[in-house]
Amino acid sequence: MPETLKLIFHTGTDPYFNLALEEYLLCRKSGSFFMLWRNSKSVIVGLNQNTAAEINAAFVRENGVAVVRRLTGGGAVFHDEGNINYTFIENGTAHQNDYAYFSAPVIETLKKYGTDASLSGRNDIVAGGGKISGAAQCVKNGRTLHHGTLLYSADLSLLEGALNVSALKIESKGIKSVRSRVANIASLLDSPRTAQEFMTEFFEDIKALTGGEIYTLSPDETAQVNALADEKYRTDGWNYDSKRAFNLRNEKRLPSGCYDANLRIENSVIAGLRLYGDYFPAGDVSALEAAMTGVGYNYESVLAAAEKADVSAVLPGVTPKDFALILGL
Repeated sequence: MPETLKLIFHTGTDPYFNLALEEYLLCRKSGSFFMLWRNSKSVIVGLNQNTAAEINAAFVRENGVAVVRRLTGGGAVFHDEGNINYTFIENGTAHQNDYAYFSAPVIETLKKYGTDASLSGRNDIVAGGGKISGAAQCVKNGRTLHHGTLLYSADLSLLEGALNVSALKIESKGIKSVRSRVANIASLLDSPRTAQEFMTEFFEDIKALTGGEIYTLSPDETAQVNALADEKYRTDGWNYDSKRAFNLRNEKRLPSGCYDANLRIENSVIAGLRLYGDYFPAGDVSALEAAMTGVGYNYESVLAAAEKADVSAVLPGVTPKDFALILGL
């Protein structure tokens, strides 16, 4: 790195705070930073993605998985405390799109543990025949941010469940994720370590390799990051891109029949709904469709609207919760 790195070993796992912290360091500080951090269960969505196309809404809700949009492009990724994240930030744009430059100390450190880590394609690190890290970059205010994941002992079943939206078909301009075969670093090591132990050891190795100096956030800096998280990263407007319009089609099979919901979403609101399928209605489906127009496209709003419209009287056997699933929520 071109100057002494400020090294941050961040132990907090709030994904909203952590993504805000990256922006704070990039846009409100100067100099070079390296940060190692973890998130609690969360899906981190790329800057240009349609969130609804990337997540299994029912799965993330039922499993307490947060959904947060990041500053960088690329595809959606799943984080938990078995996934360790690293961030490099530096002044200037000399290393913009230079993934090899930022990946070099990471790969060197991973090799120290006996892995065959190497850069694959433009922005992935592979080892043991699987992808163990993916990276992304952005430039703001003449400064470059490069961050990546290190799958150490992530719950891969949660990863698949949170990101797999097999029945949801969305037409939008959002960038779709490309799924790759992934592997956990822990399975490649001879000596077992917990994720916390590996994170601590990895940080010390990066410190020795780069000659960096420890940097600790002040109470005032922490308050500023929390304010940014509240203003931006904890809002649906940022995380679900409320200004983006898209068409959505979701198919759901229930004991009462197969339902094929076709929706138009504008400004995070249902602008139109047509419900097809082989079900047997007991009431006016068009009135139910009309009742959903203008309802916010989120689980709580649809649930309340379905209860108010007495959805079970129109679609026998379908509860308000079932109806939310039919609409892809």
